Amino acid sequence: MPLLDLEALQSAPLSREPFTFTVVRNAIRPADAAAIRDDFPEIEDSGLLPVEATHHGPLFRRLIEELES
Repeated sequence: MPLLDLEALQSAPLSREPFTFTVVRNAIRPADAAAIRDDFPEIEDSGLLPVEATHHGPLFRRLIEELES
């Protein structure tokens, strides 16, 4: 089962002012959110950090793969 709710992503309204954006409620299924949060890497420095340079758990990796697909 996917972590992302694709229907919620596709049906979220798109706003264009003051810039293009959308707000997606429950894009990540609530049952998975806590587990993903536990797998999120600890980041101590600011700036651009590639995912590959972090130590994260398997659910966080799965979320990244879904976002990239």
